Amino acid sequence: MSREINFRAWNKHTNSMIKSVAILGLWENFVTGFDRDYIHNSQDWGSQDDFAYDFELMQSTGMKDINGNTIYEGDILEGISNNVFDNGSVSNYEVMWGIDHWHINGTHFTLQELFNYCNNKIKVVGNIYETPKLYRRRS
Repeated sequence: MSREINFRAWNKHTNSMIKSVAILGLWENFVTGFDRDYIHNSQDWGSQDDFAYDFELMQSTGMKDINGNTIYEGDILEGISNNVFDNGSVSNYEVMWGIDHWHINGTHFTLQELFNYCNNKIKVVGNIYETPKLYRRRS
């Protein structure tokens, strides 16, 4: 079974999201990001490190929200608890990569556990770069 691995990137200089990013030969110092209005080749700078300072790469989790939107690292998810003790409270959660799985920042949940906890009623409401006010980091 093959799985498509997708990325997007936050451009720190323009404060904009690049929706489609292709990473080719990262070890050969060649990274290309593209969408309709943007093409970039990190070889222009001569160093892979320059690319890392200018962009934040975010990988797709391979999961989709209730509306069919792909969930990426750094996304802010809204979920309604199905726990009787929470009385259906609405909370926002940040998606992060852990040591070996996708998890929810500041909680004990994996991404799949959050889906279960919220009866699969999870939706992407923003991300930590474009809509940071939607999420308050848990410590």
